[in-house]
Amino acid sequence: MNAEIEQLKLKLIEWVIRQETQDGLQSIVNQVDKVEKSKEDSTKLMGHRSNGVRVLKEQLVKSIQEALSQCESGKVKTLDELEAESEQW
Repeated sequence: MNAEIEQLKLKLIEWVIRQETQDGLQSIVNQVDKVEKSKEDSTKLMGHRSNGVRVLKEQLVKSIQEALSQCESGKVKTLDELEAESEQW
């Protein structure tokens, strides 16, 4: 691990040791819980693509955001275009 991470860990440990009330500690515990939950959510399996590739929540959200962006910028296919394309499959 790099030296900056080690310094941050030591600083955090020192701060925890100096605490004499629950208030500050509870706030830190709440933040740690949020970070852990966010990490779990982003790596949560949401399904599989037709070729069997796993799709994680983070990937699904990114894909949806990109699709919405394309819709907003007008980069979409009409139903007629899609039907014509599907006839060539």
